[in-house]
Amino acid sequence: MAVITPNLSGDYHFFDAGYRGLDSAPITFVAPLPVDTSHSAWCCYDAEGRLHAFSALTTGGKTFIRHRRANLILPPFQLDHLISDGPGDGEPRAVFSGDGRGHMVFTRGLNVVYSTTDDDGDTWSDPVIMITGAKHPTINVGHDGEILAGAYQSGFFTTRIKQRGAVDFEAELPHLFSNLAGTQTAFMADDTFHFAPAPDAAGTWLGHFVVSGESNSSLWAWNNDIQSALRVG
Repeated sequence: MAVITPNLSGDYHFFDAGYRGLDSAPITFVAPLPVDTSHSAWCCYDAEGRLHAFSALTTGGKTFIRHRRANLILPPFQLDHLISDGPGDGEPRAVFSGDGRGHMVFTRGLNVVYSTTDDDGDTWSDPVIMITGAKHPTINVGHDGEILAGAYQSGFFTTRIKQRGAVDFEAELPHLFSNLAGTQTAFMADDTFHFAPAPDAAGTWLGHFVVSGESNSSLWAWNNDIQSALRVG
């Protein structure tokens, strides 16, 4: 597992399964439900500063996407509902763009699907296929308002982008990982990841991945229209 996220000051923080920051003492964020298990947790904020939490909720032998919304930056949650019909949905990731729209990707069967909300999460659109034959999806908003969705697809890190003002996402674009000289390439490990827009560089992204054959996570950069990601950390 590898995650990258900027704070409000523009500094970037990196997390993986083997690291805990000195100030990251564990806390109980949400009390567990008394039904089966809730996992693959993810949270984000909308343009109004409200907290949204997503998880894959397993109940009755089926798995659904659960969405909760708080009226403030922390719980308690005022909205708590299932927003997918399962029965095998999982790995939800979501982001809210500046126009107030919420964008969510999650796995359904062998594909990654995409759903949106325009009413602060009260209702979500019927999911459509975003990336075929993929898993471990994630999604984020770029500096220019573009929406970038990505997922692990048979060793490739595959993305689809929707430019600001566009009607639909562009075609799937698989990426390989390259050294600075561009002479060696590697595949992505079958693991979760995340990316964020690079500071002060429109159209450039920073991603936190685990590359196949490596035990540690690493930081990579690429442009919207370039298939090769370069190691930067």
